[in-house]
Amino acid sequence: MPKEEALALHIWAGLLMPKSASKKKLGMMKLGILEPSKKPDVDNILKTVMDALEKLAYKNDSQICHVVIDKEYSERPRLEITLSW
Repeated sequence: MPKEEALALHIWAGLLMPKSASKKKLGMMKLGILEPSKKPDVDNILKTVMDALEKLAYKNDSQICHVVIDKEYSERPRLEITLSW
């Protein structure tokens, strides 16, 4: 049963590095020097994750009181989501 307490949500979004990027830019992406300023927007990532977890991890998304979202390039695209009470 999902809890009804205040929650903190941390989302790490690892986005695919563009195939068209030069070797220099790919190296900078791997080191975190170049960060993705492309879509998806953080607000769209947040809304998708919050909607997907509602009723599963918490009763209502109004319980989310603290949010951190990081977007970085990754060789293995994925979302890593942490909820804490």
